Amino acid sequence: MDKVLEMPRSLARRFRLNVLSYGYTQLVTLAAQLVLVPFFLHAWGTGRYADWLVLTGIPSMLSLLDLGVAQASATSATLRASQGDVAGARRSVQTALAFTLAVVALVLVFALTLGQWLDWVALLKLKTLAPEQASLVVLFMSGYLCTRLLGGPIDAWFRTIDRTVGGVFIMANRRTLDIVLSIGVLLLGGSELQLAQGMFFSQVLFLLLVTLFVRRISPWPLLGLAAASWAEFRAIWKPAVGSAAIPLAQAITLQGGLQVLNQIAGPAVVVGYTMARTLMRLIIQLGITCSNALTPEISRLAGRGEFEQARRFTQRASSLVLSLCVLVYAAGIWGGPQVITLWSHGLVQVDRLSLALIGAHTILNVAWFILAAMLISTNRHTGTSLIYALSSLAALLLWLACKALIDPLLGASLLLALPELVVLVYLRLIRVSEVGP
Repeated sequence: MDKVLEMPRSLARRFRLNVLSYGYTQLVTLAAQLVLVPFFLHAWGTGRYADWLVLTGIPSMLSLLDLGVAQASATSATLRASQGDVAGARRSVQTALAFTLAVVALVLVFALTLGQWLDWVALLKLKTLAPEQASLVVLFMSGYLCTRLLGGPIDAWFRTIDRTVGGVFIMANRRTLDIVLSIGVLLLGGSELQLAQGMFFSQVLFLLLVTLFVRRISPWPLLGLAAASWAEFRAIWKPAVGSAAIPLAQAITLQGGLQVLNQIAGPAVVVGYTMARTLMRLIIQLGITCSNALTPEISRLAGRGEFEQARRFTQRASSLVLSLCVLVYAAGIWGGPQVITLWSHGLVQVDRLSLALIGAHTILNVAWFILAAMLISTNRHTGTSLIYALSSLAALLLWLACKALIDPLLGASLLLALPELVVLVYLRLIRVSEVGP
């Protein structure tokens, strides 16, 4: 007989545990960005590292093919599990797995066809890679992406059985594995292709081990395809589009902006911008941690009709985190130039004005993203997410139209900030009744 989950711990305690777990995820992500950069610069120099960033950004964009189905299904499954509807939760998770497998097949088709036929060196203006090597890097990094996509339904499984804290911690260690492997390859003088191969094969093994583990601890047999439903897919399609639109918007501004900057500026500017953006986006990590920690708990409360309690708690958390982020932003502007100089061993310099401009979007993001947890956790965020994506696209097109008239770093900074400002105004003025007190 299926077991019904209970929530014996208080909301505050569960939130703190989630913050620790998601905070660990952000620390690992930060380590991947901060710790690895000196190793890349020392082993490959700015030219090869810039080419690696640009080339691996192509497979990363394919992650958008998930269309947010895994996240929307996880929310739906969590809501249903909190109501005791195990069959419905199983249907949500298995529908997500079926869709993810279809996306993986599509990515592999791309990697084996266009990925090998296109001249990436000429297309992306790469300066240090041979065409054959670039094609193979795209192939293995596409395979690496497939393992990341398949982690989505596994993460949903952890959330559904109320093992969010442990699941998030375990899945975060995918990045830990990447860090250790990358450092090893770079210290041994490995090439771009060897690094891509190592990342792919190590993630395949990790995914297999995690799948066996969650299957063992799960009170319900959720893995499979038998319960996958076209009707379920249609039901989550709209919120899935909303979930996909957020990473789409970020891909437009982060990866799209990087590609444009690479076309109009040299490798030193690209690396300097990337390092400054990474440093200042520490602020966003705080907001993401808080929002992610809130989402599964709000889903469970909403499933039991206790939404008002979650609304008040979210407001308090938002005010506290935003105040902290403003202090971190000021500290980043003041000490950032020295940090980047030390971080790059003197190879990269960024001034305080550039840091302030590049980092402005982070405060705007935190101001709206935590509040958006109220919408994301109940699959009501489609409109907000689409506005975010469309404003990001509009900002990118505006920069392309004006790139000859504007400083490259200023253009990249405005690309980051304008979409965040649009969404903040939308939530604060138009949907205030849904996210406000």
